[in-house]
Amino acid sequence: MGTFLTCLTVALLVSGQAQASVNDVAAESERGRKKWTEYYSDDANLRSYLQGEFGAVEGSHWEDAEQFKTEFSVSDERLRGAVMSVYADANAAREAARLRGEERPTDQVANNALLWLGACADAKIEGFLLGVAADGSKDSVLRRCAISSFLRAADSEQAKQALIRFLTGEDRMDAMMRLSVYEYARMAYDKASADKRQAIAAALFAAAAHEGGKIEFMEVDRILSARSDAYRRSRQRLAMLERHSREPPTANLYTDRDLKAALAEARRLRNHTNISTNLDLLRNWDPGQPLPSPDGAFIDIATAPPEAFAAPPLSEGDTKRTKERILYIGGAAALAVAAGSVWLARRRRRASRP
Repeated sequence: MGTFLTCLTVALLVSGQAQASVNDVAAESERGRKKWTEYYSDDANLRSYLQGEFGAVEGSHWEDAEQFKTEFSVSDERLRGAVMSVYADANAAREAARLRGEERPTDQVANNALLWLGACADAKIEGFLLGVAADGSKDSVLRRCAISSFLRAADSEQAKQALIRFLTGEDRMDAMMRLSVYEYARMAYDKASADKRQAIAAALFAAAAHEGGKIEFMEVDRILSARSDAYRRSRQRLAMLERHSREPPTANLYTDRDLKAALAEARRLRNHTNISTNLDLLRNWDPGQPLPSPDGAFIDIATAPPEAFAAPPLSEGDTKRTKERILYIGGAAALAVAAGSVWLARRRRRASRP
């Protein structure tokens, strides 16, 4: 009993010390947070931090901006001002280098500044981001950052219109840029509200229908089929897969392999859906409302696909042949059972003889 009490006492002491250590760490962390919050309340300090953050080798991310705002109580207004100041300096330095005849690599500071703007954008910043994305004279990476940031900040209608504009409309981007836009649309979709998910998915429906390249089509198809059961089961998707399957093989072996698998799956499905890929309908559609399909019904765009798919119904000829096979196999099995029974009966009679 004495040994048990000793062990229990030691365990309680260790537990108490561990809890005290946890409390000390939490208290120290809170003191540090308050200290840095006060430090970043100065605009010059905030700007200095952002310059270092945007130029870091490991880069910066959307989540970093959201966490920074929350952790250190930085308002959207102050963050916008500081980020735009850093962006303007980076842009001015790049332009000065260009005038001197120097070719500078992609400016990481400017790129990351655009990414952070999506976390604190107002209407003016949203217009600025769209302008950068549409400016063909800008660096392609800078334009990608702008459209990515805009799609995160945009509401449902803005996201829909931007995707139409850059994927199928007047400012349609080239194939490489569209591949990036599809990925940014996916990222925005996965973090969006239900209405915004509907808007993004509907815009991608139309983009898929207008996509001429097999590689580009398979990218948007991969994104949509994983997020919309209506799209995955649609007659329109089947027709698009059939069309692209008749194109010559690409240099990308995965594209042709994935297309073949997707087409085989689409052909097996029963009860195909109808989706709308009509751009005029899409432009006038309110993302807060269900999207009408070509047959007049309303479709649920953003539903997860089922895990399993039903096999297609057999044709009349297939049904007849299947019945014949069943009768043949069943008859053969019956004969085998009968023969086995006769053989077994004979064995038993022989065994019972004296």
